[in-house]
Amino acid sequence: MIERRHPRLKEYDYRTAGAYFITICCEHRELWFDSKLPYREIADQEIKSFSERYPYLEIPKYVIMPNHLHLLMVMDDSVPIEQRKEIPRLVGELKSLSTRACRKAGFPKEHLYQASFYEHIVRTEQDYAEIWQYIDSNPQKWEEDRY
Repeated sequence: MIERRHPRLKEYDYRTAGAYFITICCEHRELWFDSKLPYREIADQEIKSFSERYPYLEIPKYVIMPNHLHLLMVMDDSVPIEQRKEIPRLVGELKSLSTRACRKAGFPKEHLYQASFYEHIVRTEQDYAEIWQYIDSNPQKWEEDRY
């Protein structure tokens, strides 16, 4: 049995206001978000509506690639920290909601996404701008590096 590492910072409170760069991969990096399939549009709708659930969360920038998603999630301090969900729980909920919606549209497998996700805590405005640019340019890089 493979032991999974949890890449989150142990001492960091993931309810802290700030920006987080999130990458979520499809299970086995399968191309479930290829433009020929309906799942891309479903994931897009779920991402767009996700911020409406939480008044303290915004997703100002994201891109849906054929086998993964990149999201910039920004959590503000409009509600007390104790009332905010942690980023890992929010990502888990987004994955669950979009998987459920894709299943309703005929998604044939049990899991749409890999078990975990990658995150980066955005620490500076320059970091934020570079991530924004990375998300913008990612589709053009797809043919160069699909994995």
